Amino acid sequence: DVVEALSGVADHCQGAFLKYYDTLFPWFKAGIAQGQVSKADRGLRAKVLDCVTRMALAAGKAKFSSDAPAVLSAMRALQATAVDSDDPLAHTLLHCWGRLAETLGEDFGLCLDAVVPGLLKILSAQTDITIVDEDGQEREEGVESVTLSLKGLGEKRICIRTAEIEEKTIAAAVLLQVLQAAPKAMVGGLEQVVNAVVPLLKFVYVEDVREDVARMMPLVLKSACSQLSGAGGPAPEPLRSLLSHLVSGLLDALKAEHNTSVRAVQLLALGQCLEACPCGSLPEALIPQISAQARKTLTDSLQRRRTVALRKARKGTKKGAAAEAEEEEDEEEEEGQEEMDAVEDCACQAVDV
Repeated sequence: DVVEALSGVADHCQGAFLKYYDTLFPWFKAGIAQGQVSKADRGLRAKVLDCVTRMALAAGKAKFSSDAPAVLSAMRALQATAVDSDDPLAHTLLHCWGRLAETLGEDFGLCLDAVVPGLLKILSAQTDITIVDEDGQEREEGVESVTLSLKGLGEKRICIRTAEIEEKTIAAAVLLQVLQAAPKAMVGGLEQVVNAVVPLLKFVYVEDVREDVARMMPLVLKSACSQLSGAGGPAPEPLRSLLSHLVSGLLDALKAEHNTSVRAVQLLALGQCLEACPCGSLPEALIPQISAQARKTLTDSLQRRRTVALRKARKGTKKGAAAEAEEEEDEEEEEGQEEMDAVEDCACQAVDV
């Protein structure tokens, strides 16, 4: 409880925590440098490591830099030992790497070999879905299921491992942190990143994954531009190919996406991708597709606005329960309209670029 409390203090105090860093941090740093611990102490070790990285983020790079080598070395060693599926350290390490990337910036590049391959392995793994007879298998912990009556097959239970989905959600968030913090250091591994994350633009199970992956697209492109674009002249073919691949992926995802907040993020990412690349690097075949998607988004937005306006105009004629129902529908429509306004702004940005 004390460790968790200190983690919370470091999180909320941020820069104000600096005055306590020299007193507290050495104790916690020593705690993660220990070797093997018993299973009973695994939870505490994970909490100590979580607290260490929160302290580092609160203190900032300038203060933490002298302790960074020892902490990073200890985390590499811990990662090698956290191989059991029930070890909470494996889950905690993902979050901790993300915080250290945010703390160290480009200096985190020295750790990419220990972090990125594991993240890409998680992101590339197929989501485990199984179909079993309703009474043919015991229910497992960490598995969500729904029972359906399938024509010709009877009652079947569709099962999905929620722990794997949660791990994929965390991995996407951490990889986004790394790309934001150390874009230059990531240049050498961009091809592997693209292969792993572009399919997740249409990851149906979690909206957060789709949003985080969309946010990665312009970051990947900016990193590639820093390496591949020359001084003046046309964009090199590898850069044109990458832009085409990312834009095509975003357009395909937009066509399948029904959540307006996710669509807003995807359209913003599309505009940022176009803005990040040299003029003339976008294949002409993609321009009509971008225009059509922007037109559809704007049409949907205008239709929703007309619907909300009509509801408001009719509201004065309703009474009692009908009026209350109309008011609830109006609130839902207005909430949806706020999201659609964001989508409309993103669409305009994409067209302008």
